[in-house]
Amino acid sequence: MAFKFAILLAIAFLCMTPFASFTYLYSMNGSNPGDSTDYFRFSQPTGILFANGKLYVTDSGKGALYVMNGTLRQRLITRQGSENELVNPLRMTYDNGTIYIADGISGKIKYYKGDGTPVDTWTMGSTNLAKPSGIAFDGGNAYITDLNKGNLYVYSRATRAYSSTGIERGGSDGQLSAPADLQIYNNRLFISDSEKKLIYVYSLNLTFLSSIGRGGGIALTAPRGFDIYQDRVYVADSASNRIVAYTMDGYPVEILNSSTPGGNLSYPEDVAISDGKMYVAESGSRIVRVFAINASAGNETVAWMITTARNSLSSLFALQEVAARVNVGFQQGTVAQDVEDAQSYYDRYMFSTASNLAQKAIGESSALQSDLSQKVEVGIKKIAKDSQDSVSQYRSGAKGMVETKIIRLDNMAADVNAKASAKMYSTAADTALSMPGFASEILAIARNASIQDEQVRQNITISLFYLQANSLDEKLAQIEGKAAAYRQQIDTTNIKSLLDASVAYAKEGDYDAANRSLTLAALELSLFDGSISANAREIDAALGNLTAIEFTFNSIAAKPTLVPASIENERSQIAQAKETVYVNPSLAIIVAKQASDSALTKMVEAQAISTAVAALLIMLGLTAIIAIVFYLHIKRRKDRGL
Repeated sequence: MAFKFAILLAIAFLCMTPFASFTYLYSMNGSNPGDSTDYFRFSQPTGILFANGKLYVTDSGKGALYVMNGTLRQRLITRQGSENELVNPLRMTYDNGTIYIADGISGKIKYYKGDGTPVDTWTMGSTNLAKPSGIAFDGGNAYITDLNKGNLYVYSRATRAYSSTGIERGGSDGQLSAPADLQIYNNRLFISDSEKKLIYVYSLNLTFLSSIGRGGGIALTAPRGFDIYQDRVYVADSASNRIVAYTMDGYPVEILNSSTPGGNLSYPEDVAISDGKMYVAESGSRIVRVFAINASAGNETVAWMITTARNSLSSLFALQEVAARVNVGFQQGTVAQDVEDAQSYYDRYMFSTASNLAQKAIGESSALQSDLSQKVEVGIKKIAKDSQDSVSQYRSGAKGMVETKIIRLDNMAADVNAKASAKMYSTAADTALSMPGFASEILAIARNASIQDEQVRQNITISLFYLQANSLDEKLAQIEGKAAAYRQQIDTTNIKSLLDASVAYAKEGDYDAANRSLTLAALELSLFDGSISANAREIDAALGNLTAIEFTFNSIAAKPTLVPASIENERSQIAQAKETVYVNPSLAIIVAKQASDSALTKMVEAQAISTAVAALLIMLGLTAIIAIVFYLHIKRRKDRGL
């Protein structure tokens, strides 16, 4: 992103019209019409100043000062062989009707009245200037640059006494090397340094503030004299044969060079500007060129950067609006303030600061957008996924309207993911934010269906419960009846309590607890049923044996005997065995068998006795019969009289 922006910036700068603000008017060579010789022509103009309606030109080749009125030479002050003689006049300043000239080789400051009349020479005393190159006044101070020593000296304006070395030679930013000229403008001190290829800017307490000549794609090569006009710094860049105009904060906005009609300069040494005209002193061409200045109110490149920054800010705001909608946190950063400040500086023609702030805003906005776009994309996709996950429990076995809506929800999620991946965040957010409501609608439908299904299940559960409860009640009655039939002692109190508790739970709607109670009751019933059934089987088997034994006993007892057998005790044992069978079937069988065996023994004995008695009775009967027969026979014989 930064690389692309740099390319666009370079293209935009190259497309600037470099000569839009300069119109060539005319040139001057120092001579007036009618001059018969070249004596009056400039030899090496090095300093130029427009003040009090006149143009002043210093000529270091002649050691002269020209006073020009319009295009005409009004006065020429040349070497006079006196203390005030100019040797190597460089840059100058105007103060209260007096022209002060930094005379390089002499190491002095010489000054003249506005008409060129010499006034005095300012000797530097103990400071021993090597080559003063420029001078400026502010309040009670005079500031003088020394080209050879690389220092800025401060003097008392009133007494001309040395005060201090304000700025020393050095390699650090803000230290000097070869200071060529200086100006005071808007409470700032500007010093050009031809070796460091910069113009340094200081506060009036000589604190270094900034530099001019680095940024904006235009680097100075050998800045000499300069002038400041309507918040523009016009610099004579001698080695590059051009004049470069900078904003107060160092942004190059205009270039006067060979691309400008009439701008084929040759070693320009100084510039002076007044009333929309720029005067350029050229040592190579030995002329002063004059150009009209129509300084642009703005700068297309910087305006384009601010517009780009503003558009980037709009994109960031749009992304932040989406981020806020999807509840993604973000940092505001300083982009908005930087854009506002860039515009403010631009409106004050401080294009370098405006450009730097615009570039900073673009870079920060790009970084914020890059970071935030990732978070927004994740946030949007998370909303879609959470909406899908919220209905996951109803996906399995979904049917009807629920199935249809879940399919639509999944299609919405796919659409969100595609748009978010394509960085269509606003529309992706619109769809994503509609998904939770749609998912809620699905949940409502699914839950309603689930409630209905649950009601059906509940009804089935209730029916099954009462069916099971009734079945257990019947089973309990059957078991109790069976226990009674087989004379088994069982305690069904806990079972009845469990059944009662299950019914109570069911009435409260707690069918889980109700079914647990039924299960426990069923378990106990099963245990009772198993126990009673086992006992019943044993009793039934014993009763069957008792019946057979009793049948045998009765068969034995039914046999006729002459002498009856005494088996009442055995009969009583049989009856007792029939009672004991419900308590101890095995013992009952033993007792019954013993009684049957005993009865059989007694019956056999009775039969034997009866047989003996019968035989005796038969013998007695036969004897009686014989006796009767004999008696009758005797009687008949008696009756016959035999």
